[in-house]
Amino acid sequence: MPPIRPAKVETALLYLDYQPFAYAAFVDRLKLIFGDDIPVALVDHRDGSFGLINAGGILIKISQNQHPLALAGFQGALTSCYTKMQHPEAEGIVQAHRKTIFVTVGDDSLLRPDAPSGSQSPGLVLFSNRVHIARLVVSQIVALNRPELIHWCPSDQLLKPEQLSPAEDPGGLALQIHPSLFSSGVDENGSQKIGFQAFGSEHVTGHHVFVEETAFALPAVIRAVNDFISSLTKTCELPKNGSVVQLKSGAALRVTQAVADCRFPRNYLLVEVLQPGRATIGALKPVGQGLQLAPRRARDTAADRTITRAVPPAHRDLTPLFRVAGLAAIVMLYLVASQFLDTANGLDLTTLASN
Repeated sequence: MPPIRPAKVETALLYLDYQPFAYAAFVDRLKLIFGDDIPVALVDHRDGSFGLINAGGILIKISQNQHPLALAGFQGALTSCYTKMQHPEAEGIVQAHRKTIFVTVGDDSLLRPDAPSGSQSPGLVLFSNRVHIARLVVSQIVALNRPELIHWCPSDQLLKPEQLSPAEDPGGLALQIHPSLFSSGVDENGSQKIGFQAFGSEHVTGHHVFVEETAFALPAVIRAVNDFISSLTKTCELPKNGSVVQLKSGAALRVTQAVADCRFPRNYLLVEVLQPGRATIGALKPVGQGLQLAPRRARDTAADRTITRAVPPAHRDLTPLFRVAGLAAIVMLYLVASQFLDTANGLDLTTLASN
């Protein structure tokens, strides 16, 4: 059984071409973004090839590659129905890319090229900090060299560069949650029913989320589920088994704690969407053909109608705290980007090409 969370956070940026940049200047850029909260140092580098950076005890490896990545590594993302809906052009971009920049965020095993692949699953706080550092680093690379497409490996999904923006995804849930869609057909009104496995939810909460089929509009359902997942990251408490969680958006979800079965190998949260809440801005593209067959429906359980409340990510506390050495890490690092991104972009830091 695979670990709950990957030992490293890896991201591939795909290009037709790009201008190589110098790592020393890139580290200076990161220092402006991280400020005094996180010390940043360049450990080793070869400009135009690789750079190894220490950010408060978390290591970042950036590889500038003048060749494409093997197509086999993209098959999971490309065969996803969600990818085909959101980015129908993705397969063509993957096949056409000629160069890549690969970012890896992890522990000191990055200092040892011959070290065996890590199999130990990091804790929730450590993993979340690595994710947020990876997001900040990738955002700065995008500001220098805009890629055609980004492969975010932890959730195995393909993204356009603008999807990394805090304005587009302030809580980072759309980045980390990849809906694996399935459908058994249409309901009595002829509307297609769609459910999904929220792949990546276990990474950020410790609990996999399985969403029952529903005829509600998919964009609103995904938004409501992401809001619910976000609420779990803040409360660290599960709703009472069978209770209805009422979100501030107006969404109502019945949540059941299900035991491991054919749908997921560990205990998971079974979510039934009763109301999806307010309409989502920016609708997803229409659902195409080829959805996976729906797994068997779990046996209904007696539902305690207790109403619990959760707070969506828009109401998250905006205090930018994160210290690795000596203090407990805070899972809020992405906010450093939203506070300092405008400052960095306003400076003359967009020409870091090496000579």
